[in-house]
Amino acid sequence: CDGICIDSGDWESLRSITNSYIVLVKKLIGYYDPNVIQHLRKQNNKIIYIVTDAFSVNQKGFKNIISQYRDLYDLVLFPSEHASNVFRNIVNSKVLYHLWDPQVTPTLVDKFKICYFGFLRPDKIHMLDHIDHIDSSSKAPGCSNFYNDLSKYTCHYSVRDSECSEYMYGTNTKLSTAAAAHCNIVCSRDRSFIELLSEYDYYVDSIEETPEMIDRAKKEYNSKKWRDNLNRLLTVKDRTSPEK
Repeated sequence: CDGICIDSGDWESLRSITNSYIVLVKKLIGYYDPNVIQHLRKQNNKIIYIVTDAFSVNQKGFKNIISQYRDLYDLVLFPSEHASNVFRNIVNSKVLYHLWDPQVTPTLVDKFKICYFGFLRPDKIHMLDHIDHIDSSSKAPGCSNFYNDLSKYTCHYSVRDSECSEYMYGTNTKLSTAAAAHCNIVCSRDRSFIELLSEYDYYVDSIEETPEMIDRAKKEYNSKKWRDNLNRLLTVKDRTSPEK
């Protein structure tokens, strides 16, 4: 936005900030030096922490640290109401859904092609062999081109087991990205997804029905039902836009 971006290890640049909002992204205050944060608060700064997926990948450690350092936060933004409700009695908690990246462009092809966009981790995603994978990690080969690769698909994929922590407390990244790319997505009913999009035809209720749902999506590609669901995703695109 209108601010500056400082690497989390650049303590000297941080120490000089006064009368500002300081936004910490993903890393916990336990990772930062609490004395530095306290110093910044004394210089009339407000400390805002955007959790993203820090809670979903380390629930026990997250609860312990945020409870220990809760007095250092002025505001903590969680990725869903469901996750936020867990901490309402601990910190000043509100919700910031995951925003889609402006570098995402609408799909450039006109045939059914499905992919998973993100990290492959067994406890995060249930993958099938015939689904293409676009690795969005910074260490992936040709990582600077992954948004260009994404534009070659018309359907995204994100199916998890209901026992997965990402299912309960993860972000809506996959849903907002699909909406921004003007693509439908075959996905599980993640808590953060259904908060943004309660009615959608390509939700999977169990891992076992995933192949059948993909076949159905392929058959319905470019049909009235397909386009109706794309229109439903426009609401998600609007609510998770950087401007909004």
